[in-house]
Amino acid sequence: MYDPLIETFDISVVMYTNVFWSAYSYSGVFWPFFGGLLADRYGQDKLYLFNSVVVSIGVGIMTFGVYHLNKWVVLAGNIVFGFGSENLNIS
Repeated sequence: MYDPLIETFDISVVMYTNVFWSAYSYSGVFWPFFGGLLADRYGQDKLYLFNSVVVSIGVGIMTFGVYHLNKWVVLAGNIVFGFGSENLNIS
């Protein structure tokens, strides 16, 4: 199986999958606790809009990182994406 990202970042397929999945998961573990409080305070509509913007920013950061073949930027984008997407379940 040929994958330019794996070749560029010099990591195995398992490592590639686990690191980015863990970054997404860990960022989504703690943020929903605050998401419930924010939904009560500002309303679900505003929280939904905010989280949608955060997801879009995270995807943009990941896209930028993949385009420039920078694994740290992809990882940061994945963390931002996790913050927004896991909180969308609350709103």
